[in-house]
Amino acid sequence: MTGRIPQEFTTAYFQRMKNGEWGVKESVTPIVTEKGHKFAINDVSERVLLTIETAIEPDGSPANFENDAFLYWNGEVNYKAKLHAKVRTSPIGGGSFGSISKTANAQVLTEDVKKYYAYKGEYIGPQPEWTVRADKSTVPAPGEYYMYDTFIFDQGTVPNRSGVNSVNGYSIKKVGDPGVTELANGAKFDTIIPLEGKRQKLINVENPVKDSTAGITSAVYEILKGEKVVGHILELKLVPGVDNFAKFSSMIADREMLTQWYSTGDEKAGYNTIMLTKDRYVTYQDAAYYRYNSKTY
Repeated sequence: MTGRIPQEFTTAYFQRMKNGEWGVKESVTPIVTEKGHKFAINDVSERVLLTIETAIEPDGSPANFENDAFLYWNGEVNYKAKLHAKVRTSPIGGGSFGSISKTANAQVLTEDVKKYYAYKGEYIGPQPEWTVRADKSTVPAPGEYYMYDTFIFDQGTVPNRSGVNSVNGYSIKKVGDPGVTELANGAKFDTIIPLEGKRQKLINVENPVKDSTAGITSAVYEILKGEKVVGHILELKLVPGVDNFAKFSSMIADREMLTQWYSTGDEKAGYNTIMLTKDRYVTYQDAAYYRYNSKTY
């Protein structure tokens, strides 16, 4: 199991396949060790279905669970197979969870402009202003919630989680308080680096938030490779129980995008991701997709 909400084992049973149908449910009690729960099923000569039931205490935010199961035969040291499954919780009583969003002040092109190789779609300028929002159902009170936005500008740095992580020698340091080397939510910074991204640079790192919901506070962290600053992480501490928004700006720093005078139709030119966390875990994320064409501005 991974995630911020623990699972509690409640019961387990197995069934044997007989004449194409699952037979009666037979209870099985696990042997609990530090490695997990071990279920022994004897005299196996047919297909067997093992069902394990667990319980959780939901808290109003979505949670992801992942489980691995290892199959052993006759007490052998090496397992025969590894099974993996994951599931996401649903709201109690039906309905849906809340939502977050990230949008930019964009120019909408309603028709193709062939002489500029510009295609229909939404285009950002070289310094887009971003607006992030979280409706109040995503931040129920009480609770401590943070939004994180990553801006990597260094041309020699891969702007995604596969490139920027602690294993590869990256670290963070809070702007204005360099003794702080961890995010305020207590998580490793790797967890809020997006899986994909384009190079951008946060504008005005000392005071980036232009407007926001009353009560929102912000901080910025430098992303470092050794002593070299390669990007920044914007941290927004949200106000529980109300709708939240914040505005800030960035500069496109992807050299290929800036020097390319035509549009390939790639909507990831302005690709950027916002993440909302509760405690140390990401509960929501939203990616913004915009095109860029210098001829349209």
